[in-house]
Amino acid sequence: MNIDAVLAFLPGFKQRGFTFGTVESPEGELPICSFSPAESHFLKALYDQSFIIRSGDWSEWQGEAELVFGDPTRLAMTDVQGLRKLLTVHVRKDRFVEGRLLAMSKNGHLVALLERLASIRNSASIQ
Repeated sequence: MNIDAVLAFLPGFKQRGFTFGTVESPEGELPICSFSPAESHFLKALYDQSFIIRSGDWSEWQGEAELVFGDPTRLAMTDVQGLRKLLTVHVRKDRFVEGRLLAMSKNGHLVALLERLASIRNSASIQ
């Protein structure tokens, strides 16, 4: 697991005007998310660097993820394994609720999550 490969996305995600994509709502149809290339590159990095936990039932972590999502104090105390669980929930949930990652980007949670990862990276010798 290479934390720096995932953290490489943080500066771009923090840029003013950055967007993970857009939501289009054609009349009479369900909304459709159109993602930027950054979204697919980020997902690839998460999988390539084993940040997405492939074993276990990710849905068991949804309650914990919602608590952390709603409380910056909890996020500030989350360790790397907890961040991996959060990312796994968001990525997996995006398959069922199109636009989850887009929403996490727009509301600043994705940046906050990566900033927490950077804080852990800067305070320890982990890669």
